[in-house]
Amino acid sequence: MSDRAVSLPTQQVQTRPGWLQPWLSRETGVAWLFILPSLVGFIVFYAWPALRGLQISFTDWNLLQEPNYVGLNNYQKIIADPQFWQSLGRTVYYVLLNIPLQTVLATCLAVLMNRLTQSILVRSVLVVPWLQEFFALRLVGVTMPWIAVGIAGVAAVALEFTWRWVDRRLALGLGQ
Repeated sequence: MSDRAVSLPTQQVQTRPGWLQPWLSRETGVAWLFILPSLVGFIVFYAWPALRGLQISFTDWNLLQEPNYVGLNNYQKIIADPQFWQSLGRTVYYVLLNIPLQTVLATCLAVLMNRLTQSILVRSVLVVPWLQEFFALRLVGVTMPWIAVGIAGVAAVALEFTWRWVDRRLALGLGQ
């Protein structure tokens, strides 16, 4: 007789690949359950309309007849249109004026308030833009219609939005 032991074949346990393990855990399932409403909202209200708009941009469609595929013709027209470039320039001017001004002003006010005072009165004064934006700013816009023309109009709108949004950014800066 032989002294060698005979080994029987064993069943191999089916294991998941290592990269798949974290995606199939119970915690990940719960996380997906919490993310799902926002994900559905993102897909339905942002991603799908954006992709559909991109698809429509390659057609000549007046909503009453079947769309005709025109390829890049719409983009060639818009690049050649001087009004497009003027609008783009004003938009860039608005963004470069408005966003940094809001951010810097709100950050400075938040640091100032945090270091100097914790007064309810000072904090409530900074909420005034929320309270009066619909009345005073509209009154100024009605009494000075010339301000909405040209670059001065863009600057006026940027300053208005800075005034309206700086307190919201201030609240974010204070963490309240």
